Amino acid sequence: MAKEILVLGGAGLMGSNLCCLLAEKGYSVAAIDKNPHNLKVLKQACNKVNTICLDITNKKAIEPYVKNADVVVQLQSQIMATSKEKY
Repeated sequence: MAKEILVLGGAGLMGSNLCCLLAEKGYSVAAIDKNPHNLKVLKQACNKVNTICLDITNKKAIEPYVKNADVVVQLQSQIMATSKEKY
């Protein structure tokens, strides 16, 4: 069994369900997401998950978490932008 599973986008629909399932199976799970409200909902649903509020585009902030993880699951996606130029 992996020691630490890191789920990027862990507070989204798929990420939150995966985090809870893995935590229930005994894995150590950390969820990174940039949505603090969704992270709070995830923590209430599954207290065993370590929730971290970060934007994964910040490489320096996310790097220690990635290096510490045995497994990284990438479920984060950009759902909208403030302008079409960002795409």
